[in-house]
Amino acid sequence: MDKTVAKTITKDEKVIKKTTFSIRYINIMMILSIIKWLFVFGIISLFLFISLNWARDSQLLDLSSFSKMFDEQIRNIDLNEKLAQADTFEETIENIWVLPIALFVFIVLPLLLFYYQYYLRTANYYVVTDKRMIFKRGWLSTEVESIHYERVTDILVKQSFLDKIIFATGNIFISTAGSEGYQAELLHIRNPHKFKKMIYDLKSEFDEDQESDK
Repeated sequence: MDKTVAKTITKDEKVIKKTTFSIRYINIMMILSIIKWLFVFGIISLFLFISLNWARDSQLLDLSSFSKMFDEQIRNIDLNEKLAQADTFEETIENIWVLPIALFVFIVLPLLLFYYQYYLRTANYYVVTDKRMIFKRGWLSTEVESIHYERVTDILVKQSFLDKIIFATGNIFISTAGSEGYQAELLHIRNPHKFKKMIYDLKSEFDEDQESDK
């Protein structure tokens, strides 16, 4: 369980369910994002490769003259490790088309993996107990909110066509007494109608216990 949420749960509360964004939704969106950005950086690399070869073959880019011009400077300047290992300036120019692919592999891809596999799950965490629902949002800066069952007045489930067919998820909106609109939103929840029924069942049980205690 998330440590931040665990601190808010009392000893007499029983945890019924812990959930976050659907794993299926996260994985599908992650794969689509990786494909999209791989395509973008691949197109950039291909454009650079074709342009450099065309310029060299058309003698618009005389790499040998660049090499002679900068060879002396390269020997005397403390360049970064990769440039220092290059045999000539010409080789560096010819291989510059690899740079977008390197940026994707070493920067963009790790960021995408972090965002989908860690951040989304950590920054959107929901816990259902026998007395209330707890919502945690945020990662470095967090916000924890709870709604007791006696305050719940309505639960709305929204599913788009893609949510039903591809992701098998839905968004849940919860209305409470004394508030306008929806106080809480649970996004991309697996089996949302089953989740809604569970909340109503817990609310009924809670209301019955409250009545019996009077």
